[in-house]
Amino acid sequence: MLSRPRIPPLTRDEWTADVAAALEPMAARGRLLNVISTIWRHPALARALGGLSGHLMGQSTLAPREREIVILRVAAVARCGYEWSHHERMARAEGLSEAEIRAIAYGSAAQSLAPADALLVQAADELISDHLLGDATWAALAKTHTEQQMMDLVCTVGGYLAFATAANTFGVQLEEAAPV
Repeated sequence: MLSRPRIPPLTRDEWTADVAAALEPMAARGRLLNVISTIWRHPALARALGGLSGHLMGQSTLAPREREIVILRVAAVARCGYEWSHHERMARAEGLSEAEIRAIAYGSAAQSLAPADALLVQAADELISDHLLGDATWAALAKTHTEQQMMDLVCTVGGYLAFATAANTFGVQLEEAAPV
């Protein structure tokens, strides 16, 4: 993580009327994260990414626990402390144990995770390294996941790799007390 932002979060005095309309509801709920304030320096991009993020976090067909396993693995591989910090808390809220979270972080899935969870880590690793799920991984996932769940899995990896890349490169800093 960079020690300071390359692109700092917007401050309230920098908000245009358009940006205020988008950010004020989040600020009122105490959920205005640095990553959001930063990306809103580019409103068109923020709207586009917000649609993807909204789907991945709110309408995905993946179970929330599965989603958090995949996101944590992406954050670990991308070495994105910002995403890791937020999603580690969310993973705990979805019931992942300390041992499971560490296994996801270090990729020691085969030793410490249930087979279904290890398969999700393997899928994330394949998508990150090869930009493709291998036939064996696809077939194994297809036994327990619908077509839409598999599509959400692939797009969760790709989307969070984009978010992690942006957070790392822009130097998004952790909040004092990051909300869940």
